[in-house]
Amino acid sequence: MRFLALFSLILLGCVNDHAVPDLTCSNEHPVSWKNDVQSVISANCTLSACHEASNHSLPPLATLKNVQDIQGDVLRVVTDGSMPRGSSLSASEKFRITCWIQQGAKDN
Repeated sequence: MRFLALFSLILLGCVNDHAVPDLTCSNEHPVSWKNDVQSVISANCTLSACHEASNHSLPPLATLKNVQDIQGDVLRVVTDGSMPRGSSLSASEKFRITCWIQQGAKDN
């Protein structure tokens, strides 16, 4: 029985190997706020009316400065998966946000 379970895990792992891109964060490949991160934040955080400027109960994430000001909190909730509420980010979206913050959360 253990062998069957182990074999199933290995088989499933091999089937999905090609679906996950190499997500290695390095300064050689900078992640851009404008090209990589802003659209993820907009689609998952501000368009849902949670972190838009008019919602005074949650910190706004509508601008680059808003995100930079609380980048540590953004990194934590993206990494632990507690945000966005009611849905989840793809591995690629999580990578883009976390790598951008690790690279200094630059206006690029």
